[in-house]
Amino acid sequence: MNFCNAENGQLVTKAEILAAIKMAHPNKSVPLSFSKPIPSMFKRYGFAIVREADPPTLPHPLATATLGEPEYVNGEWRQSWEVNMPSNEKAKAWKLEEINNKAEDLLAQLDAGYPEREVKGWYKQEQQARACKAGETDTAMLDAAALERGVTREEMADLILAKVNVYEGMYGAIIGKRQRLESDVEALDAESETFLDDLALISWGEA
Repeated sequence: MNFCNAENGQLVTKAEILAAIKMAHPNKSVPLSFSKPIPSMFKRYGFAIVREADPPTLPHPLATATLGEPEYVNGEWRQSWEVNMPSNEKAKAWKLEEINNKAEDLLAQLDAGYPEREVKGWYKQEQQARACKAGETDTAMLDAAALERGVTREEMADLILAKVNVYEGMYGAIIGKRQRLESDVEALDAESETFLDDLALISWGEA
């Protein structure tokens, strides 16, 4: 809650109010409550309570809101909020970062649920699976995995390559969409009055 000079609306602090009252009434104790202020009490000493409007819903993650100067409306001093939108440059940088972060999260989900060391060995599994399909026999990892799975080495190679195809398809879709969204952002006219609105329409959507 804020307070102001009752005549001109200039904001004042609690300390300034107490100091002014003490100066005007040096020998008098004034029971003034700031937690539950009574308007008539403040008015008696030349001050007023400033009513704040409800905080606005910000239209952009980088937008901020600040209280404006008090205005005298319908017999009381009021403060309304002023919304400050980010510059086009900052909004663009934020959007690109948002796009990249989303892509990073989606790519990380492709590896989720697998032991880290197993993930690091995926390239070796693919390599030996392709070698097996090419008729090569130097595939110790593939052979051991097939033995534990209870399948032939050829069947193991097929299982691995099927997963590789699915993974590469999902991976490619993610990076392709990231690149498309980035291009969409770069294609916008940063000098346009509708830049922020146009930028807000660029989104991953359901992914």
